[in-house]
Amino acid sequence: MFALAVLTLGACSPGGTGKDNDRPAEIADSGRDTAPETTTETGDSGDSDSAHDTGPLPCVDAPVVDAGPDQTVPAGTREVQLAGSASGGCGSYVFDWAIQALPAGSTTSSSDIHDPGDPDALLMIDAAGSYVLSLQAYDGASWSTPDLVVIDAE
Repeated sequence: MFALAVLTLGACSPGGTGKDNDRPAEIADSGRDTAPETTTETGDSGDSDSAHDTGPLPCVDAPVVDAGPDQTVPAGTREVQLAGSASGGCGSYVFDWAIQALPAGSTTSSSDIHDPGDPDALLMIDAAGSYVLSLQAYDGASWSTPDLVVIDAE
């Protein structure tokens, strides 16, 4: 008689640590699928028993984001295409662009980031100088560490 254990791994699911408490509920409660259960089968006697996991497999690593390369655009430019990306974590990402610093005289606000949930969002600028933006990604379990990009309008 021999024992055969079968473990099927699926996509990661929420359960890792993260900053869920400081994010909107619709992001923290993403409703991702859970991992399949573990089943143990016993050899040729036909006997079997099942051992079930205590829950979904947590994501161990948070996603890693890249806010893209710093950019220099001519003064007077009104639209800047951002080029962010993410990797690692559980896979499907929710992105969040945020303004960290603006040049003197700028009235640019978060509403001037068109589609801030898209890694390739569009930023509307209104003054010469340096704009600093951060990008984070959420994978259903945890938020990435922010990455910064600098847009210089000169």
